[in-house]
Formats: sequence, structure tokens, C-alpha cells
Amino acid sequence: MFENLDAGGKKERFKLIEQAANPGQVAQLCQLPGVSRSGYYVYLKRKKNDRDVEAV
Repeated sequence: MFENLDAGGKKERFKLIEQAANPGQVAQLCQLPGVSRSGYYVYLKRKKNDRDVEAV
């Protein structure tokens, strides 16, 4: 699953963490590809609030 951590951008790395993370493991998983834990949580928040989707 974590074969090539340098491939892709941070968004791809965050997606991998999201797939593999269990509660309490996020900090450890963020260290593997070298991304910040806070950056991961910003990614999750932005993912929920997609600005390109029109409000109904």
C-alpha cells in the first residue's frame, strides 16, 4: 500500500492515510510520507466543503 510514498502530491499521500488510518494512528501514518498531521486534517475538512459543488 505504501510502496512509493514520493509519487504524487500531498493530496495523494493524504488519501493513502485516510484509507489506512484508524483512530489514534494518524500521527504515525503522517510521519511515513512526511506530511503534517494538521495538513491531513485540513485536507479532510476541505474535502467535506467542496467549493466547486453548487449549493442547492
